[in-house]
Amino acid sequence: HADGHAKYLSLNAFPLGVAKRARFASADLDLHGKTLVLYSDCLIESRNASRQTVDYPGFQAIVEDLARNRRDWGPDELFAAVRGFTGEVPWDDDATAVVIRPVG
Repeated sequence: HADGHAKYLSLNAFPLGVAKRARFASADLDLHGKTLVLYSDCLIESRNASRQTVDYPGFQAIVEDLARNRRDWGPDELFAAVRGFTGEVPWDDDATAVVIRPVG
């Protein structure tokens, strides 16, 4: 949202690549003036030295903080913010993020 509030879009479906003939849910979205963030589970499941995961509320807080405080942000800033939570603890999986923002 333009005010920096993040909202989850939840579609029940198999993860990509799990099944040859999986059926995927779809949704129509009005993204006018909004940012869409697509990400892999690594960013949610990564842990800090105390073994706490980023988890969904933590990830939402990271995205909201970036949206409120950074005019231009993308995957690099998102990864840096998650790394700020996890510190030097290695991530156990590949990390992928796509940030689609309005232009102008």
